[in-house]
Amino acid sequence: ESEASAARLKDENALLEKKILNNTYVKDEIADLKKKLDEYEAKMSHTETKLHESEASAARLKDENALLEKKILNNTYVKDEIADLKKKLDEYEAKMSHTETKLHESEASAA
Repeated sequence: ESEASAARLKDENALLEKKILNNTYVKDEIADLKKKLDEYEAKMSHTETKLHESEASAARLKDENALLEKKILNNTYVKDEIADLKKKLDEYEAKMSHTETKLHESEASAA
């Protein structure tokens, strides 16, 4: 009996050692998975930060573009206004030239 009991205990010890090894393997696997998870969380956080920065930058650029478009419209308005004024000036110069010609003709006929 003593020998049989010792053999059973030896078998149980071998089984327990196998379970301990398996448990260590599982613990190592869990530790590796947690490490990978932490790495992915860090990457995700970094990526989200970059995304927010990119979105903020895009919003700023959109605002800047709107302002530039407004300036372009204003510039177009100014250009149109200048063109209108130049046209009026040309018309006045033509009238003035015509008036001066008439004046000279009038003065010549009076002399």
